[in-house]
Amino acid sequence: MSAVWGGLDLDHALTPAKLQPLKAEVTGETVNALIAGDGAALRTLARAYQSELVVLAAAAPDPAQGRLNVTLTGRDAVGAFTLKRAFRLDRTDPAYTSELAAVVQLGILEGRWKAIRAGGSGGASAGGDLLIAVEFRGMGEWQEISRKLSAIPGVEELEVAGLSARGARVTLRYAEGAERLAQSLSQQGLGLRNVAGKWVLSLQ
Repeated sequence: MSAVWGGLDLDHALTPAKLQPLKAEVTGETVNALIAGDGAALRTLARAYQSELVVLAAAAPDPAQGRLNVTLTGRDAVGAFTLKRAFRLDRTDPAYTSELAAVVQLGILEGRWKAIRAGGSGGASAGGDLLIAVEFRGMGEWQEISRKLSAIPGVEELEVAGLSARGARVTLRYAEGAERLAQSLSQQGLGLRNVAGKWVLSLQ
């Protein structure tokens, strides 16, 4: 996973993140314990990197089931967590599946970080929940759209409900409504339009 994460644009991610190689003291046994959610293993990981805020991303292909099982575990600004997800393994392009998994995992970390930063804003909006279909031509374009969307002031509770090679479904809350959100997005080079009653987002 380290090579895949190295290809992500971490310098411009919403959450502060620095990629580090797996240290020798983090053995295979420790990794398995981390995946299982073992708190003692988390302390071992923190000591190895001399930081309480450290996260491990692990991936294990399961060719028999046609799945890539991924785990994101550790402690970030929100707290300790272990998240697991299985992705359909593209047998013709397994590298794409790993890249997709890394993008989703980064989005999870960004969402958690954004929740912390917004925690002191004081007022939750009433209404303004939106389901948006996102169209893009590749993972790089998806990263750009996701980053710009997340940075719009007033966008809250942004979650990726589904992600594929050329599209995504996201849910979010924006108190001022979709029309005002479309105006803000247009200033960032993004187009939000209503297509047969459904909101669709893409680069302009």
